[in-house]
Amino acid sequence: MQSCKTFPVFMLAKDGRVIADDATKVRFSIRDVAIEPDTGKPVANQMIYEYTDGAERYVLTFTREKDTLHYKFIEELHGIKALLARLIRVDGAYLRFTGDLKFEHYQTDTLVETQRDESLWELMYFGHVPRE
Repeated sequence: MQSCKTFPVFMLAKDGRVIADDATKVRFSIRDVAIEPDTGKPVANQMIYEYTDGAERYVLTFTREKDTLHYKFIEELHGIKALLARLIRVDGAYLRFTGDLKFEHYQTDTLVETQRDESLWELMYFGHVPRE
């Protein structure tokens, strides 16, 4: 059985200055996960990044509203390459969504800043999705 590893990549900047970029201080969670029918990949309707560094806490919540692209990498292949890729079950995909992004900044437990805007989210799968 092949194992799968996920790793966070996180950077938050404001006014051209990085204010949070230590991936060890990030907690990522998802809600309302469903299988996207075109690619067969799991997609969350809500993704939350919570970054805590002492008294500073930043919460970014993306809520998916519209799917704009579903793309299977195998669709780029033709002829013998496509046949061989199908035989070894090439399963990569690229998905793109738009939705609402809410940004919250807390100092200790006090909300000191909040913003909302439309956002773009991209998701890539380079292999098979582990089934539990």
